[in-house]
Amino acid sequence: MNRIQKIALAAAAMAALASPAFAQSSVVTSTTASTTIVAPLAVTKNTELRFGVVVKPTAANDNVVLINASTGAQSVTGAGTATFAAGDSGAATFSVSGESARTFSISTPATVTMVSGGNNLVVTLTKTAAVGTIGQASANFGVGGSFPITSTTVAGAYTANFDVTVAYN
Repeated sequence: MNRIQKIALAAAAMAALASPAFAQSSVVTSTTASTTIVAPLAVTKNTELRFGVVVKPTAANDNVVLINASTGAQSVTGAGTATFAAGDSGAATFSVSGESARTFSISTPATVTMVSGGNNLVVTLTKTAAVGTIGQASANFGVGGSFPITSTTVAGAYTANFDVTVAYN
C-alpha cells in the first residue's frame, strides 16, 4: 500500500469515528392519570358555647370558669368564691358530614375575646379532638373553654364569635 492510500485509509477511519452515531429520534412511554372524587365536607353547629350565669367572687382571689368540651359540664376552680347561678350552659357541639371513613382536621382559635362594652374576658378554647373520622353518616365534636374571673371582673353580658374549620386530611 502506498503512502497516499495509507493516509486516505487513516483519514476515512478517523472520519468514521468522529461522525455521530445515528440514534433513535423519539421515545414513547405512558403514564396514568387518576383522581378520587369525594363528597364535600359540611359542618353544622348544633349548640353554642354557653358559660351560663356566673356570680363573680367576693374577694380578689382567682377562679377559672370552665365548660368541659366533651361533657358540657360547668365547673369553677381556684381559691375564689365564684359560683354559677341558674342558667343554660354547655359546650358548643358540631356535626360533620362528608365522605364515609375519611378523616378530617378540626381547627379553632386558641383563644377568643368575649366583650361587654369596653370590657374583655379572654377565653381559652378546648376541643374534644384535633381530628375526626366520618362514620356512615357524620361525626361529632365539641368545643369548650375557660376564662379567669376575679372580684374586679366587671359585671356584664359578654359575647364573642369564633370560627370552627374542618378540612379533609
